[in-house]
Amino acid sequence: MTTTLHSDDLWLHLERLGRRSPRVAAIAYVSAPIFRFGSGDVVITDASRAAISSGQTSAQLLLDAVRRGAKAYSLPRLHAKILLSDGAAMVGSANLSDSSRALSEAGILTTDSRLLRSIRSHLKTLQRRARLLSVPELRRLAAIPVIRTPRRPNPTTPQRPSLFEALREQLPSLDTLAFMWYEVGGELTREQVKEAALGRKVPLPFGRRWSWYESRPSRGCLSRTRNLCDGRALIAFQGRCDRKGVLRGFKAHDNPAAPFIDALLMKKLLVTIVSDAPAKTSFDIRRDRRSLATTLSRGLERAPRRLRALVTDDKLGLVSLKHIRELYALGRGAF
Repeated sequence: MTTTLHSDDLWLHLERLGRRSPRVAAIAYVSAPIFRFGSGDVVITDASRAAISSGQTSAQLLLDAVRRGAKAYSLPRLHAKILLSDGAAMVGSANLSDSSRALSEAGILTTDSRLLRSIRSHLKTLQRRARLLSVPELRRLAAIPVIRTPRRPNPTTPQRPSLFEALREQLPSLDTLAFMWYEVGGELTREQVKEAALGRKVPLPFGRRWSWYESRPSRGCLSRTRNLCDGRALIAFQGRCDRKGVLRGFKAHDNPAAPFIDALLMKKLLVTIVSDAPAKTSFDIRRDRRSLATTLSRGLERAPRRLRALVTDDKLGLVSLKHIRELYALGRGAF
């Protein structure tokens, strides 16, 4: 049983703790997808209209969590920052927000059984005092206009982790992303995709602020694509294929993370539609792009036949986070 104080490495320990499940969190403001709350999790936060309209708490994040099976509670004036998960707890000063990452935060991580009993008891008290949020109420809160107060840039603001660093540290917030690879070129025109999307009532962004990826369909591809990508930001790598069309490596992934809109079948193709507006993530997407692509390519070269087949023979181009982690580990071992 240990109790330790963390500051510079706070987020590393906080995200490691967040990989365990189920989780109970009483955190004043939740506005960044640092954890992917889901089935069995409990989130207590300040989801008052004031907190939502100022952007301190994201109703959409809470709505997504509830749809995945979590329970979300609102407790106005909450200022606690507690995360309890599988025999350990963190009590500190950090909210689940990008602004908290930019501040000098601290927290105490404990596995002491007596202290954990007190923390569980306090969390149950907060849960009784809080109000359970329903899906209809969260939808109404998500429709509230958000007006954020501009902040002066801080030259000492620490950088958000790149995807390369997140894979190295095995951060659980990677679960908020979906991965795929693609080849340049396509068979469809924008007008064809737009007509098919409107016919299926797919909510396209206004104007030309959307794009798409084409791939060869397989059995169950539509539901699989939606299950893997819905609610996640899509990271798309350009694939490097040989003359036979066999995937040999990856080029740097696209600069922004793309919000997934929907997928549809047309003209014997699976079409994955994404928004051109960058998705908000906990990562610095632009940093270490080439290093990550090089490492994953080395991993693909060293991968056993089973893993290589799962990545290269998938005509959808979808790559699970588990396989991305395996390729990264193999690629790191090649240096």
